[in-house]
Amino acid sequence: MTSVFQEALGADFDRLHPMMQRRFGVGLDAAEACVDRGVMQSIRRGPWWTLPFLQIGRLRNILVPDVGNDVPFTIENSPLPRRPRP
Repeated sequence: MTSVFQEALGADFDRLHPMMQRRFGVGLDAAEACVDRGVMQSIRRGPWWTLPFLQIGRLRNILVPDVGNDVPFTIENSPLPRRPRP
């Protein structure tokens, strides 16, 4: 099965650097995941009304509702089966 990125880019996917193709070419059958680590120089929050959305994102492990400087982070990206569309 091709990755979402390959489907979206079509033939342009082949124009990516080989390492980018490997990273974004992960499909369900690849049995691979991408893990990145780094340090955020600064995490800020928007207006007060964005806080509920950040909290929801925190529950889904996709957003950070905190603020700070030099915050270490880890991002793990692995393919999951798609849910059928209604």
